Amino acid sequence: MIPAAKALRLILARTRPMPAIRVRLPDADGRITIRDLRAPFALPRFTASSMDGYALSSRATRGATRARPVRLRLRPRAIFAGSKPDPHLASGAAVRIMTGAPLPAGVDAVLPQEEARLEGGALLVTRPVRAGRNVRRAAEDCRRGDIIVPKGTRLQPGAIALLSILGVRQVEVRRAPRVAIVVTGSEVRPPAARSLPDYAVHDSSAAFLASALKEFRISPSLVTYARDRATDIRKALERACARADLVVATGGVSVGERDLVRPALSSLGTRTIFWNVAQRPGKPLYFGSRRGVKVFGLPGNPASTVVCYCEYVRPALRAMLGEAHGAPETWIARLTAPVTRVESKTRFLRGRLEEGERGWRVTVDRRQGSNLLRSFLGNDCLVVVPPGPGRPLAAGSPVRVHPLPWRRA
Repeated sequence: MIPAAKALRLILARTRPMPAIRVRLPDADGRITIRDLRAPFALPRFTASSMDGYALSSRATRGATRARPVRLRLRPRAIFAGSKPDPHLASGAAVRIMTGAPLPAGVDAVLPQEEARLEGGALLVTRPVRAGRNVRRAAEDCRRGDIIVPKGTRLQPGAIALLSILGVRQVEVRRAPRVAIVVTGSEVRPPAARSLPDYAVHDSSAAFLASALKEFRISPSLVTYARDRATDIRKALERACARADLVVATGGVSVGERDLVRPALSSLGTRTIFWNVAQRPGKPLYFGSRRGVKVFGLPGNPASTVVCYCEYVRPALRAMLGEAHGAPETWIARLTAPVTRVESKTRFLRGRLEEGERGWRVTVDRRQGSNLLRSFLGNDCLVVVPPGPGRPLAAGSPVRVHPLPWRRA
């Protein structure tokens, strides 16, 4: 067995980003940028009003009071968004202006319309207006040439909006990897199976993996089931490797008489990088490579599948997509109750985070069986308990936690 930390290092060291492709901006959501994206022009492109009101020179309003208001003559024609900038506005004048409209030269403030007092074609200002009030300055968001989206950024709606307002039509990103799923086990039936013999179980692995992949806007290129027969498993894995950049097989990777995944992969010429990790759950984890295709063999127990995906498969996918940091996000939290350590294995325990006066606290769920999927409901992290002597970690001890990818703040 190898340590859990070494297993992750071996995976990331042997995982390369996918080739570059250009995609339309609407199709780039969730993808990773390949290079720094720079602003082609300043944003905002011009100085404009941030609300409906009256554009004026702040200098002209100095000394204004209720008793002695400053009287500014009104220009008859208002300025609307989308109109060309007006010529210079004299200091003793004001003009009606709408949100987003460009400010004329000589103007440095906008008086909101609800504060305006009109009388005989003039604007009466009853107190000084601060320079810059309700004004959007040109280039206050970014200047031309600024890096607006750094290399290795996952494009989210905010970045998409920024690129759109800057007129970006296409971006260069990493191609999404093709992922194939092979579910093994003579007892396993697809969830859509209409009848279920007493000795069979519905599959959860393919449903979980397909759902988890949506984080990366990926749909499996293949989902197939194979019974515990050497020829069936070999054919399924060969087909998966032909149609994918990354293959995830579940079940059949331990040492039982019908654990046939590793022999099948070996017969296909797959190079084993490691097999068996000093962890609980998920000890019989397999990782290999066949003609550039990365192959994971995950334990068939449902909770083990979830843990191994989060700790190993997901980091590999992030690296293939070009994310700078593929390893799971790590927080520090304090235990609310003692937790037992295992001398030779890292434990990944389902837990629930909550914020306290001294930072994050984590409560470990009592249900930790490798077959217990329900324990993922209501829990939002994996607590990393390092190997150590048999005595437990005391309540209040700091531990590393990996928030689950679907955790909501």
